[in-house]
Amino acid sequence: MREADAYVFKRGVPFVILRPGPLSDKHARGGIALADENTFVKPAVSRDTVAQLARRCITLDARNRVIGFVDGDMTIDAVLETMHQATPTSR
Repeated sequence: MREADAYVFKRGVPFVILRPGPLSDKHARGGIALADENTFVKPAVSRDTVAQLARRCITLDARNRVIGFVDGDMTIDAVLETMHQATPTSR
């Protein structure tokens, strides 16, 4: 766990930590795939897609999640729905 993440977890406030893979300036495709923390060797994700994911997390009031992701074929909403059904991160 990263030191900054541990700090946020200990505070007990709602959070979403986005961990995109390599960034690209290409046009957003609108899809992502979940990834582990080693995202630096995965398909690059558009900066626009990162912004779209951040906006959807705020709109949907996502909480207590760490989302590692790269470019992929699942829609952002489908990924967030899948994650919503899973147990939130607790540390």
